[in-house]
Amino acid sequence: MRKLGAGSVLVVGAAFKAVVRDEESLGCVRFAHGSANIKGKGKMKKYLTFGLAIMLACTVILSAGCSSQKKTVKKDEPQVVEVGAKVNGTLANGYPEELPLWSGATVKDSKDTKKGQSEAYEAEFLIKGTFDNISYGYGKGLTDAGWDAQTISQDKTSALISATKDDVSAAITISGNSDGTVSVVVSAQKM
Repeated sequence: MRKLGAGSVLVVGAAFKAVVRDEESLGCVRFAHGSANIKGKGKMKKYLTFGLAIMLACTVILSAGCSSQKKTVKKDEPQVVEVGAKVNGTLANGYPEELPLWSGATVKDSKDTKKGQSEAYEAEFLIKGTFDNISYGYGKGLTDAGWDAQTISQDKTSALISATKDDVSAAITISGNSDGTVSVVVSAQKM
């Protein structure tokens, strides 16, 4: 391999070939900063090809290491109340079927009363989970089931949700317990 002089310029690819084509018979190409001897064109072409291959390989390796790999973390959707969900225990006869329930909740108490033409139902549930998830699940589940639901009041450990649909109105009281469970009392009235 020949060393180029201090004032030499290395021209790569198509630009080098374009300049060399016109000056090929002279065996030397003159540049503003000096000259480069083109004798042994085959060796120069081989070195350029080898150099470009090395640069391409380095680029591929480096870009593979720097590629952004996005990890998609699929969050579990919070549970919501659903119409017809299975609960542990027995609900009072006539408990409104259209009123969504928390799947897996334990029925602590359930009763019904009749007042004139309206029927009233009450059920107390015990649910394992966090207050935030369960209060969110009741609000979203009621809305998803077509209920007009509004949170009347809420603080860190209790919430009151009012919901109506067709001829049924309900008040849902949600309270977080110190043992990691949540108590839910549903009072519903059918007109």
